[in-house]
Amino acid sequence: MPRYSPAALVLLSTLGGVIHAQQPDAARPTYQLRMNQAQPGSLDRSPMASNAPYPLDKRYEQFTETEKNTLRSFYEGMPATDDPPFPLSGMKGVIADLGKIATLQQSEGDITIFVAVNEQGEATSAKLLKYPSLEIAQAVAFVLIKTKYKPARCSGQPCPQDFPFRFRLTSQ
Repeated sequence: MPRYSPAALVLLSTLGGVIHAQQPDAARPTYQLRMNQAQPGSLDRSPMASNAPYPLDKRYEQFTETEKNTLRSFYEGMPATDDPPFPLSGMKGVIADLGKIATLQQSEGDITIFVAVNEQGEATSAKLLKYPSLEIAQAVAFVLIKTKYKPARCSGQPCPQDFPFRFRLTSQ
């Protein structure tokens, strides 16, 4: 089964519960994920995540073909007939958990973690490549490891593949 090299998935920025994804191509649409209600003590319903290159509140199966192609384009050499792994319930739960980490940790910096996803959609390991502190990296890795994934498909069959996750913690 072919394995694809993830070129980039998403560059996210977060602290204080807000996550911003860096758009890979200015011509592509961007998406936001808003909180259902304001944070306690606030009337602000600011986006939890914004500027993502694909919808954050949809499962992969709900993506349009254009949105699927956008995600595939982050993997080098992935044909339109194959699919990368993706959180089974979409990114909304992952982002909510990252928002909690962001409010608890007062740190800034880039984080890059590659999660190995097997044929059953289970995360089997996380490779920490870049992080501002080991404590933050471990917390984020825990979120990504506990997430259930839609397995990658190679030539129509489930196959193991990495799910690359890149983001930046920043102060607002």
